[in-house]
Amino acid sequence: MSATRRDALKVLAATTSLPFAAQAATEPKNFTAEEFAVLSRLSDLILPRTDTPGAVDAGVPAILDEAAGRSPALWDTLREGVASLGGAKFLSQSEAGQNEAVRRISGLDGAAPAPFFTALKNQVIDAYYSTREGLVTELGYHGNVPLAEFPGCTHPEHQRLD
Repeated sequence: MSATRRDALKVLAATTSLPFAAQAATEPKNFTAEEFAVLSRLSDLILPRTDTPGAVDAGVPAILDEAAGRSPALWDTLREGVASLGGAKFLSQSEAGQNEAVRRISGLDGAAPAPFFTALKNQVIDAYYSTREGLVTELGYHGNVPLAEFPGCTHPEHQRLD
């Protein structure tokens, strides 16, 4: 039996709603509670709440958990990265200590960024901008409306660092 346009639209609609469905998760399915807490804190440090919702507000940690369940390589990378930060030890640090740890693994101190951090940052940003908070609240995207131009993020701290 050949697929119809309606079948294709049903599949497309189901797959585009996955990031939104992941936000509903309250407990991690693929990470331990400690790993999930560290990933949540890191997500918040990467995209904190400002005048718009942050990564945690948008449910990014749950989206990361779902993505890791679909990708063993991502799951391994994130778990190893969390372990390299010391897990709960990272959470017990002061905010300044956490920021310094992130600065160290992000490459902002002049060293190459840790592969873990690069993967995490990319996942957090992709997940955030797949949510209502990222698309609508921050970017002002309202669906199938043509844009004359897209200026990108205007926050100076989000500009390229190279």
